[in-house]
Amino acid sequence: TVFIVVKMMMLSRHAARKAAQPALRSVSRHHAARLTAVASRQTALFSSWPDHEVLPMPALSPTMESGNIGSWVLKIGDPVVPGNAVAEIETDKASVAFEAQDEGFLAAVLHEEGAQDIAVGTPIAVVVEDEADVAAFKDFTLADAGGEAAAPAAPAPTEEAPPTPAAPPRTPSAPVAAPASGERVFASPLARKIAREAGITVSGIAGSGPNGRVIREDVEAFLAAGGSLAQAEVAVGATTPAGVIAAASFTDTNVSNIRKVIAAKLTESKTTVPHYYLSVDVTLDKAQELRTKFNESLADSGTKLSINDFVLKASALAMNKVPEANSSWHDSFIREYHDVHINVAISTEDG
Repeated sequence: TVFIVVKMMMLSRHAARKAAQPALRSVSRHHAARLTAVASRQTALFSSWPDHEVLPMPALSPTMESGNIGSWVLKIGDPVVPGNAVAEIETDKASVAFEAQDEGFLAAVLHEEGAQDIAVGTPIAVVVEDEADVAAFKDFTLADAGGEAAAPAAPAPTEEAPPTPAAPPRTPSAPVAAPASGERVFASPLARKIAREAGITVSGIAGSGPNGRVIREDVEAFLAAGGSLAQAEVAVGATTPAGVIAAASFTDTNVSNIRKVIAAKLTESKTTVPHYYLSVDVTLDKAQELRTKFNESLADSGTKLSINDFVLKASALAMNKVPEANSSWHDSFIREYHDVHINVAISTEDG
């Protein structure tokens, strides 16, 4: 009798699990996005802050590992509407609008405009459902969102340890003098942005941040005092000791993620692909005549062909005719491609 009862209980549990499977699949299929959002708020629900959602840096391209904050479309307190842009994010491919998925109100911005190399998944903003809760997040920081670990507490001294001599009282840190020309200048992205818009460089501004880092307040104070590019250059020159030849002056220009990727790929192709060069003299008289005829027929469309177009077409036909030339080396084998793809590097206004 006991065996029969236990067997019936096991069958009942099995039947219950089997009956629940369709419901679980339905929840997973129809509510996956909502469950993910709820999971992202689980820390917020058990904290002292009002109910909120932390927005992380999204992965807006398959190869994106980090991004820059190009600009914030919304300001603190603005309503967040699904499908509307919250911020412009610079990815490794392009500048993309970060669109909201849920409605609410923007309560906190955890990274200022111009912040760079923010890892995917790092908190960047906070959204609340109730507009009345926005004011509660005035002092909300990245640490509150779990974006960075708090500094570990100092270990308690043991009884055997000798007494540590009292440290001298700390004095407030004074602004560090501007570095000499040619030295690297440490400055926050926002400070560089403000200085660039004002037409000055941060190299001649004394920094009051950690280790002499130039921060926003330093640039604003410099401009408020009537600072200019000439004064910044004089400040740099004044720090050069007598009898020492100053290093060559230079200007650092921040680059976008797109230019970083282009530079990396060009360097990779130059250093990892064997190169050899052939030259030949070609008479292009007939190609020029054909180009003129084509451009006359395309005049109404606004399209104009160049000699480069003919060279690209000839190169594609040549690689199609000689597939061995359309190959790449892969350590233990040679891969011969069936399609021809040609990339052309062109010059732009920004390089």
